[in-house]
Amino acid sequence: VDLDGGRIVSYVVGGEEQLWMPEVPQVAPGWRHGGIPICWPWFGVNARGEVHGTAWQRTFELSGKTLSSEESSADLMLREGDLTFRYRVLLTDSLRLEAEVSNDGSKDASYTIGFHPYFRVSSRDNCVVEGLGGLSFEDDPSFPNGTNGFWRGNVRTTNRIDRIYATTGTVQTCVLRECGATSRQLVFE
Repeated sequence: VDLDGGRIVSYVVGGEEQLWMPEVPQVAPGWRHGGIPICWPWFGVNARGEVHGTAWQRTFELSGKTLSSEESSADLMLREGDLTFRYRVLLTDSLRLEAEVSNDGSKDASYTIGFHPYFRVSSRDNCVVEGLGGLSFEDDPSFPNGTNGFWRGNVRTTNRIDRIYATTGTVQTCVLRECGATSRQLVFE
């Protein structure tokens, strides 16, 4: 976990890196690709044309950690105005990311949180994502033939995709299945 942006930069399972990171590290300004960046207090582009909030540009405070052979965790915190973003990275036999926001002010505040994973795969064309059926989605409006609606079925990754699948208040379990010479799957909630 990199405190600069709170990004997960590596996750190794069975000796294999699961996340893609660019060979040349990216620095601000501009969106930083790779790993699992955090998008908060908004996901996508806001009315001023700013991408994915400000959390990825800020330095998080490490507010707690545990290390053991059964479980390791890092608790990170970031304040923006009256809002406090708390983020937990939990590593057991899997990687789990949890987030919560508290508002210490007297005015209502709206926000969205997005984890933006970049998974390492051998070929984009050999992947399918299962478990997104029934979710509302919105394509990047700059894409030709972009659309919005409710998704049905699995997502094939044979073309470039820039799409948001929305879920609120529920845990959504998805599987990224890579087929081919080395078949594997990644489960994410």
